Amino acid sequence: DIVDLDWMVDMDQAHRVLGERVIRCGNLDPVGLIEQKDEGEIRQKTAQLCDKEQGRRFILSGGCEITVSTPPAHLWAMREASLSARRV
Repeated sequence: DIVDLDWMVDMDQAHRVLGERVIRCGNLDPVGLIEQKDEGEIRQKTAQLCDKEQGRRFILSGGCEITVSTPPAHLWAMREASLSARRV
């Protein structure tokens, strides 16, 4: 009952179509954002997505597979932003 959504999918649209019971997983761009952008932008986009999904059934993830060349610090930036969003 989890649907893994690619980064190109609109999360609001997916929520409307799938309903409240389905857990949506995703959907940050794994290459254009997570691998290639700086940690500040990764934190910002992660926080925006987490804030938008507040109160909905949601798992933060890349919107496809995380590449092997992704710097570990970028994944830590996602984690930090998601933890901060949960405290709000």
